Amino acid sequence: MDHLRRLLFLSALASVVALSSGCGNDSDSSKPSPSEEQVSSGSGDEPGTGDEPGTGDEPGTGDEPGTGDEPGTGDEPGTGDEPGTGDEPGTGDEPGTGDEPGTGDEPGTGDEPGTGDEPGTGTEPASKDDGKPVPEEEVATDDSDVLEGATLPVPTPLPDDPCMKCTNKQECINNECVNSTRHNVSVSKAFTDENGNTAVFNVSLTKKPTADVTFNCWIVSESPYPEAKIDCSPIIEAGDWIEGQFSSATSNKQIVVTGLPDDIDDGDQKYYVMLKTVTEDPYFSNVVHSPMEFTNRNVNYAGVSWHADETLLTGEDGRTASYTLVLNSKPVAPVKLKLRSSDITEGSVEPKSLIFTPDNWNKPQSVTVTGIDDDIADKSTNYAIHTSSVSADPAYKSLEIKDVWLTNLDNDSPSITISSKDNKLTPKSNETSVSVVLSTKPSASVNVMIEPSLDSIVTTEPSTLSFDVNNWNVPQTVKIVYAHPENVQSAITSLALSAMTESSEDIDYLYAVSNNVMMDLYAYEKLDFEYTGKEAHIQLLPGEYNLQVWGSQGAGSLNMTGGYGGYSYGKVEFKELTDVYINVGGTPYNGGGPAQAHGGGATHIATVSGLLATLSEQRDNVLIVAGGGGGAERVVAGYGGGEAGGIGDVCGDQATKVPTGASQTEGGERGENDWYGVGENGSFGQGGNGTGQEMSANPKPHIDAGGGGGGGWYGGGGIPYCGGGGGGSGHIGTGVTGETIAGNQQFESPTGGTETGHAGTGYARISIIEREVPQIN
Repeated sequence: MDHLRRLLFLSALASVVALSSGCGNDSDSSKPSPSEEQVSSGSGDEPGTGDEPGTGDEPGTGDEPGTGDEPGTGDEPGTGDEPGTGDEPGTGDEPGTGDEPGTGDEPGTGDEPGTGDEPGTGTEPASKDDGKPVPEEEVATDDSDVLEGATLPVPTPLPDDPCMKCTNKQECINNECVNSTRHNVSVSKAFTDENGNTAVFNVSLTKKPTADVTFNCWIVSESPYPEAKIDCSPIIEAGDWIEGQFSSATSNKQIVVTGLPDDIDDGDQKYYVMLKTVTEDPYFSNVVHSPMEFTNRNVNYAGVSWHADETLLTGEDGRTASYTLVLNSKPVAPVKLKLRSSDITEGSVEPKSLIFTPDNWNKPQSVTVTGIDDDIADKSTNYAIHTSSVSADPAYKSLEIKDVWLTNLDNDSPSITISSKDNKLTPKSNETSVSVVLSTKPSASVNVMIEPSLDSIVTTEPSTLSFDVNNWNVPQTVKIVYAHPENVQSAITSLALSAMTESSEDIDYLYAVSNNVMMDLYAYEKLDFEYTGKEAHIQLLPGEYNLQVWGSQGAGSLNMTGGYGGYSYGKVEFKELTDVYINVGGTPYNGGGPAQAHGGGATHIATVSGLLATLSEQRDNVLIVAGGGGGAERVVAGYGGGEAGGIGDVCGDQATKVPTGASQTEGGERGENDWYGVGENGSFGQGGNGTGQEMSANPKPHIDAGGGGGGGWYGGGGIPYCGGGGGGSGHIGTGVTGETIAGNQQFESPTGGTETGHAGTGYARISIIEREVPQIN
C-alpha cells in the first residue's frame, strides 16, 4: 500500500509540475538535480544547514516535493528564491523543478543539516578526533531494480471447509461440527522446526469397529511455503482392537509430522493437521477430527554476514583489503546492499552496491576497499564501511547491518629510512656502508639505534646516531663490518639490517622504526679447506649442508709409498647459528703415528674445537671423519678410511706380527719384530707409534723406527723397522646421513672426477644444500 500510495502521489505531483513549468521567471531545466544521497543529507550546491533550508539556487522538487508532506500548492506555486521549508507549502515565483526532492524524508530547514535516511553532510559533518571533517562516501541510489516489479509470496487462504470451523473436542460429520468422541488424539508436542524436527501424536478409537479403520491425513496452512509433511498410513484393525484408550499398540496408532525447511526468514508459521477416517463401519466412516494446530518454528533469520581471510588493512600506498558479504537467509525479493565509506579520505569501497536475489543469496560477493593517501601524518586510522539494505522483502527492508571496520596504514608517519648502494659484504672488502635519515622533521632530538639481525657476526660503526631539528634530513653513514671475518665463512649469507629510536623527546618519534635492508654476507656455494697444520673455525647459519672429508696419505721411506687416505661424506642440518671446526690431516698432523715413515692424519669436522685424539669425551660432537693411511718403510702400508683401516706389512726373518687397521670400536694392533722391538697399538683419534721399543724377552741393543699407524676415528697399529703401519678408520657421526669409504676403493676426488684412495695431504669441503634466510625482527 505504501508503494501504491507513493506512485499515486508522484503522478499527481507530475501534473502540478507540468502545469506550472512555463510560469516561472528563472526556471532552468538544464541544471541537474541533486542525487538522492545529497537530497537525504540536505546538501545541494550549498548544504542545507543554515537559516535557509534546501539546496541552493534551485530547490529540489522531483519525485517528492521539497516542502513537507504536501506539495507546494498555494496561490502561487513553487519555491522561488527560498524553497519551501516547513509544514506549510512553498510559495514563490517558481515551482521546484528537479527530478529529485531537495531534502530527503524531511526538508532541511534548521540550524542542523538535512535529516534523511543518510547522515548529514552540511556545515557540521562528523569529525575525527583532531576535529577534521570526516566526509562519507556517496552511495548508489537507484533502487528501481529491487523495489519495482518485486513479486512477493502471497499467503494461501484457508480452505472454505465447514470442518475447518470445528473446535477442540468436536468432530466433523457430514460437514457439520458435532460434539463427539468417536476417536481420540493425544499430541505430545505441537511444534516442528525447519531443521526437520518432528512432532508425534497418537490416534485411537473409542470403541471396537466392525471393520478396519484407515486414517487419511493432510496439512492446511496459510503459508506460501510448505511447512511440514505428514506420514499418515495407520490402520486400526477391527480384530485387534482392545477396549480402553491407547491400551495397546494395536488399538492406537502413531502419526509423525516433520517440519520442512525453506531458507526464508518467514517467522514461526502455524499449520493445521486434519484427520479423516475411511472405513466400511458406518459409525466411523468419514469422520473428520477438528483441526489440530501446530507450529513450524523458523530457524532462518534475515541478516548479512561478512568474512575476510586476513586482517582488514588498507594503506595510503594504495594497499587494498577485501572481504565478502552474503545473506543469512533466502529473501523473497531482490536485496540491494548499499556500501559507503565512513571516511573517504582514508578508504574507498567498490562496488558501491551489491544485489542478492533468491537465486544467489547464499553465494558470497566480494567487496574491495582501497586505502587513500591523505599526505597527513595522522597515524593509522580506523574507519568503517557502512552497509544498508533496500528490498521489497519486509525482512530485509532497512535491515540493521553491522559496520565492517578497517585500518588505513599511514605512510606519512615519522619514520627512519635506511638505504644502501651495495648490499654485499665480501671477504675482500670486509665492510660496506648504509645511510640513515629521518622522514620528517622532529620537534626534539632523536637517537637512532642500528640493529643487525646477526650481531654476533657483524658490528655497526657507529651503533647509535643522533638527529635533531637541524640535521634530520641530512643522511648519516653507518659502516657494517665483520666482527671476525676469518671465522665467518658461511654459505648462507643473508643479513637483515633495521633501525629504531632508542630515545626521543618527540612523542611521534618515540616508537619510530625503519625499513629493512637485506644484505649478503659473501655468497659462497662451497667452502674448501686444505691442509694448513692448524684448525679452521667457521660459523654456519641455519640450513642443510653437504660435508666431505678426505684423509691424509701416510709417508713413505726408502722408495715406498704410504697408504692412501679414505673418504667420507654426509648431509647435516643446523637449526641455529653453529660454530664448526675443521682439522685437515697431514703427516702426522691429527693422529698420524710418528715413525721413520709417519702415518697419515685423519680429517674431521666437529662442533667443538680440538684434534680428534682430544675429543674422546666429546665424541657426540664429531660430525664426520676420514681415516689416514699408514706410513711405509720398505714395505706396503695399510690404507685408511672405511669402517676399518687396511692391514700393514713387515719384512725380515725377525718379524713376528703384522700391524692391523683400526675398527669402529678399537685401534689397530701393533706389529712386532724380534730384533727391533715392537710398535704401539692405535687408540681413539691416534695411530700407533712406529718407533721400536726394546722387548724384555729378547733385548737387543739396536732400536729402529718403521711405519706409523694412520689416524682416524680409531688409529691403526704401528710397526718398527722395515714395516708398514695399519690404516685408521673413518666414521659418520650422529645426526649425519652418509657413508665412509676405504682408501682402496674409488670415490670422488676433491679436484674433480674420481680417484682410488686419496694421495697427499687431506682435504675438507662444506657445500650448501638449502639455506634459511634469517627473519627480519
